[in-house]
Amino acid sequence: DSAMLWTRAAAPGELSLEVAESGDFKDAPSLPSGKVGEDTDLTAKVVVGGLKAGTEYHYRFRAGGEVSPAGTFRTAFAAGDRREVTLGFTGDADWKWKPYPLLSTLAKEKLDLFVFLGDLIYETRNLRGTASAESLDEYRWKYRENREPRPGTTLTEVPMH
Repeated sequence: DSAMLWTRAAAPGELSLEVAESGDFKDAPSLPSGKVGEDTDLTAKVVVGGLKAGTEYHYRFRAGGEVSPAGTFRTAFAAGDRREVTLGFTGDADWKWKPYPLLSTLAKEKLDLFVFLGDLIYETRNLRGTASAESLDEYRWKYRENREPRPGTTLTEVPMH
């Protein structure tokens, strides 16, 4: 009956979330807004409750006058509701392997969930592996390098945890 949504804003400020069953966001409830700043690397995590089981929802974030591209998610099926669930997983997503051909294949599979298992953020900051991330800011940069979705890539099409 809930979902956790994450985003990263382009700049510090107020951020709000809209969630609706239809893609036109008609009658989307007003959800509490929050602030993002440099201390959180401009990221926000929002838990949305009161959702229906086994239902597809559309969501988008607003910051200032900007509106993010809409995304979708499906809530878990109700307890006792026996349905097939398609799961994919992998590990080892070093930035040197971008644009991750595996994700292009997974986007065609209509997965219910995809899970990255470990080895997602490598500490090296160059192709030779001679420079390492050592500070929180450097590790945040490595995370963005590896995981931040790029428009038009499969990172925006595959539901991930």
